[in-house]
Amino acid sequence: MKNFSINFLLFIVVVTISNGQTKIPNYFEDRNKSDKPRLVGEFLKEEIIVLVGEQLYKSLDLWEQSGAKNIKIDEPPLNQKSKDFLKNISIFDAGTVIEGFIKVVYYGKNESIVQILLVTNLQKGDYFLDKFSNLNGQYEPINTTNKNIVSQGNYFFDDYIIKITEKNNETIEFSITKNPTYNLQRKR
Repeated sequence: MKNFSINFLLFIVVVTISNGQTKIPNYFEDRNKSDKPRLVGEFLKEEIIVLVGEQLYKSLDLWEQSGAKNIKIDEPPLNQKSKDFLKNISIFDAGTVIEGFIKVVYYGKNESIVQILLVTNLQKGDYFLDKFSNLNGQYEPINTTNKNIVSQGNYFFDDYIIKITEKNNETIEFSITKNPTYNLQRKR
């Protein structure tokens, strides 16, 4: 009985060790793949400073301090079904302040930025596209029949979604919004 108990314990130890050796490496491989963040926010913060989710007044202050003069503030009429306060800030002379930009629009809701539209020339647009691909954003093209659009698609990152539209007039538009699933992923 004593030999049987020792053999049984040795059998359990050997099975546990061999099972652990096959499962542990796979666990870490799968975990590293899923936990690798695909973030673009840090790059965007360096390029455009004020991001989606921040206070709308910061964008206005930034452009006024930078010397932009052709700024339009648009406040669409309130929707009677919604109590949200909407405000858009458009900078039409962004190119005089930052090379490569043509126009910048901040779309605000309740004094927070919900979307940013960057209109750039091709060179600045290509620079952004290179960065997005280097940061491993997942690109999905959008089929369009609009004759003014050369190509259109979305870059999906963990923190932001960026819609790209290249137009016939040699401009590239970047529409930046927060990825709504990002906060859910961080909480897990």
